[in-house]
Amino acid sequence: MKKNTFKRACAALSVAAVAASATSMFAFAYDSSSYVAQFGEEIVDQAATSEVKPTIAWDKIELTETEAQEKAAAGTPVDANVTVSGANLQYASIGLHFIYDTRLTAVADQFGNIVKKGPALEQLGFTSKDIEPGVAFAASDCSGNFGIDGTAYTMSFLLPEDVKAGDVFELSFDYRSTSSAEDVFTNLKNDDAGKLMQHWIFTQGLQDGYIKVLEPETTTTTTVVSTTEGAESTTTAAGSTTTTAAGGTGTGSGSAPQTGVAGVGVAAAGLAVAVGAAFALRKKED
Repeated sequence: MKKNTFKRACAALSVAAVAASATSMFAFAYDSSSYVAQFGEEIVDQAATSEVKPTIAWDKIELTETEAQEKAAAGTPVDANVTVSGANLQYASIGLHFIYDTRLTAVADQFGNIVKKGPALEQLGFTSKDIEPGVAFAASDCSGNFGIDGTAYTMSFLLPEDVKAGDVFELSFDYRSTSSAEDVFTNLKNDDAGKLMQHWIFTQGLQDGYIKVLEPETTTTTTVVSTTEGAESTTTAAGSTTTTAAGGTGTGSGSAPQTGVAGVGVAAAGLAVAVGAAFALRKKED
């Protein structure tokens, strides 16, 4: 009974840990519920019938800690692009709300735009707004379906001065529809094909991104002692032998193990320890 209770407790803790991790990881994840609430749940199934199923995605940027800290110290911004794919010459209107981590500082261009138009929208008009900290809006339209695949928008961010390894700055989207800032993605006529394409984008076509500061790489060193020949060698995690004590034989990376040497002795010793531990645990439970 105690054993089962302990197992249930461990399982509950594991689930809680996974849930907490998921909450942290997807704190900025795009949520289509606002769009579905406005147009109805049936649009999710309708979107699947669209002939054009584009993707609009933020960049996923990875920096070493040194790179990130040097950029922060020098005030050098990191450019993050929003890219359209799968809709070449299929759209005339696009409007998006961009969400970014408020630890980042968005840098405006000489005209005061914190969202800049990219080459994919060369033939389209352009407007942008700084809505609030962590939220920006941009929109473009045209007299024809002249939007193409490629970089649609770019935002530039300054990293915080205390940036460090392990930091992740999330980049996402948020569907909002107001008279002055409407999110759209449709063709010139906004016909059935255009509406289905828009349903697809705002229910399944938006992909989050991030600016991530990588953890430093670590190397694990393992010492293996031969029980038959008395050889001692230090081996890196990759498996290549770097040093060999006198009286023993060292093997290089990928070499076959010597017959009757360290591998067998260590395996046997490990088995004995495991059996002993299992017996002790069984006796304690009885």
